Amino acid sequence: MNAPVEIWSTDRYAPMPSQGYVAKRSVMEKNEDQFVRISRALTASVNEIISEPTEMIYQRASKDFQIPRLDQLDELTAITRATIDELWLSQGKDNLMRNVPSLWEQGVNTLRDAKLISADDPTRFYTNSYIDRALKG
Repeated sequence: MNAPVEIWSTDRYAPMPSQGYVAKRSVMEKNEDQFVRISRALTASVNEIISEPTEMIYQRASKDFQIPRLDQLDELTAITRATIDELWLSQGKDNLMRNVPSLWEQGVNTLRDAKLISADDPTRFYTNSYIDRALKG
C-alpha cells in the first residue's frame, strides 16, 4: 500500500514478553531432547538473520516459502533490520531467545490489574531450561 511502516515495542505502555512458543509442560518433559534441538535450531536461525545479509536469506527461503513483499526487497530488509534492533534485541543480545523474568512479572501484573487473569506467579508460564541447554552446546 506504499504506507510507511512503523515498528515499536508495546513495552513502553504494557510490558509483556515478546514472541513466544507454546507447548504443554507434559509434552516438553517427555521430549526434552527434542525441545533442546528445536531451541538450538531456532537460535541458529535467529543468529543468521541478525548477522548475515537478509537479502540472501530471503532469496534462499523464497525457493521453499511464499514471502510477502519479496518484490520490495529493500523495504522488507529495512523492516527486518528494524524488527531486530527494536524488538529482538530490546533486552540485549544476552537475552535473545530467553524469557526475561522481569518482563514476565510486569506482563502478568498488567494482565492481573486489568482483571484478565488471576495468576500471581509468572514463573509458571515460562522456562529457560531448554534454551539454556541449547546454548551450552
